[in-house]
Amino acid sequence: MPTKKQHYIPRMLLKRFTTFHVPMRKPLIYQYDKNKDIERLVDIYDICRKKNLYEIKNESGIISHKEINLIENGFSRLESVWNKIIDKIEQNKTINQNDRCRLGVLLVLQLIRVPEVMKFTSRWIYDTSMNIGKPVTQNEADRYMKLASFVWGDVEPESNWILNVLLNNILANKNIIIYRSEYDFILNGERPVLCLKLFDTNDINNCKWFLPITKNHCIGLVDEKGLPDEETQLYVDINKDFTYFINERISRNNGRFIYGRNPNLSRFNKQTVIEKKDEELYYEKLYHYIIQSKILKKYK
Repeated sequence: MPTKKQHYIPRMLLKRFTTFHVPMRKPLIYQYDKNKDIERLVDIYDICRKKNLYEIKNESGIISHKEINLIENGFSRLESVWNKIIDKIEQNKTINQNDRCRLGVLLVLQLIRVPEVMKFTSRWIYDTSMNIGKPVTQNEADRYMKLASFVWGDVEPESNWILNVLLNNILANKNIIIYRSEYDFILNGERPVLCLKLFDTNDINNCKWFLPITKNHCIGLVDEKGLPDEETQLYVDINKDFTYFINERISRNNGRFIYGRNPNLSRFNKQTVIEKKDEELYYEKLYHYIIQSKILKKYK
């Protein structure tokens, strides 16, 4: 039988934003509903999940028995690896370059494994098949989307081309850094990966990527071009203002639910402390954070 309740934000991430633990109860987290302007405590097992989300169906829309839990089991193996890496990060330990790359894969997969993006990709495949005169059914498009996005290992690269294209384009010439803050990050329940563009352009190289992975740590991607030659330091400490800037953008991104360790999450949705014209100043500050970290490492 398939795992029916399949999380699109893994519990190994959600648990790192929980607040307190009631005896004999599962971990709790604050949830803010932007549509209803309501905040409450919820169980992490009951959020960010959907029935049979990753199950592969045949042309008739019936779950394929030969492929039950194929994607879910693949995610489970990866999440076990990511969990150990993030444990080290919470302890402020160093990680090697391979583990940095694995965190890059986490960011990319977390970008595309949410229901809204999966639905968009499936529809795009369906529409494209019609436009090129090789029509497929919506069930076939959905199946192809899942195989091309989430199945890897023994399959040919051409078969999982969606995942490969995104990995190559988003992670090319980039290095992973961890923004570290004394102040808490929040998590968007439907768009956990934040993409900010400095300029009005479709060039993916102008995007700045963020994925909070604990309440005090957030994955970032650094463009190595134009930076000093020495290796990028892993941890980049950021202040309260920059943490708030990231949180505000996370909250204002698409997605109904916001999650965090502390209450009053609505403040990030209602307040606009940084005007768009000032965003460039924050990107410049971000660049100096990185440069400073490199210089500090050089003289340690």
